[in-house]
Amino acid sequence: MSQTSKKHKEPGLGSLGTHSRGGAMAPLVLAALLVWPVAIPAGMVDTVQYGHIQLGMKEKEVIERLGPPDRIQEKQKAWARNKSSHGRGQMVRTKRLIYTGSNPASGQKITTIIVLENGKVVDKRRSYD
Repeated sequence: MSQTSKKHKEPGLGSLGTHSRGGAMAPLVLAALLVWPVAIPAGMVDTVQYGHIQLGMKEKEVIERLGPPDRIQEKQKAWARNKSSHGRGQMVRTKRLIYTGSNPASGQKITTIIVLENGKVVDKRRSYD
């Protein structure tokens, strides 16, 4: 029996995105929609999600909650030497995650800034223009 004359097809997607074994695709699509990470567009940060951002939270957690920022500003600076650094200055990597959007009800522009140092939240603020 040749490869092309087999009656049993390998499972997979057909040409129109349907499963080759009948109606088994619907539960798979539903399950994928429930667990697939949804990309939240950058912009307006929901007040509830903003409230969940805590000092010490890791950058990855912030982005999981708020989505990717509209802009990122990064810089490194050396701190002054101290006794615990044994004569060496310490480098601090500062990153600002900036989200801009507008309130749909009032049209007011809102900018949310999350400040990270060495990958952890040290400040968060909002400005209303």
